[in-house]
Amino acid sequence: MIDFDAQHYLGADLPVDITAEEAVLGWAMLDDNCYKKIEKVIKGGDFSCLKNRLVYEGIKQVYTNEGTINLVSLQDHLLQGGKLKLAGGITYLVELQENVNCLSEVDEACNRVKAKAQLRELITCAAAIISNCYTQDEEMGPYKYKENEA
Repeated sequence: MIDFDAQHYLGADLPVDITAEEAVLGWAMLDDNCYKKIEKVIKGGDFSCLKNRLVYEGIKQVYTNEGTINLVSLQDHLLQGGKLKLAGGITYLVELQENVNCLSEVDEACNRVKAKAQLRELITCAAAIISNCYTQDEEMGPYKYKENEA
């Protein structure tokens, strides 16, 4: 991922779907089989905000260590790593589980999260390229403009 603040540069919000992100996290916390589906599609960097990335990375670590995910283990993991508050606290973790609707929608939510992440990455890359073009002080090399010689 490119380290460039496209949102600041463009002066516009980047595409996100917080509802889908929260649904994915809730499903991952409630059902190990859902988590197995989710991890095939979603990476931590696909989440648009820090707290959701921290929760997802915590879920991933708990599953790797214990082979299952539960609220208490996730809370303990985040607390031990000093990340529970940054991840929204225990209240946020409980809300993620309580707001899960239909488990059959997990694939659609994963696809929405992934699509928004890809759009953010494309926009960030394009904005970084444009910014770089405006700040070039060096010669353009073979791309330097030449008058037609006729």
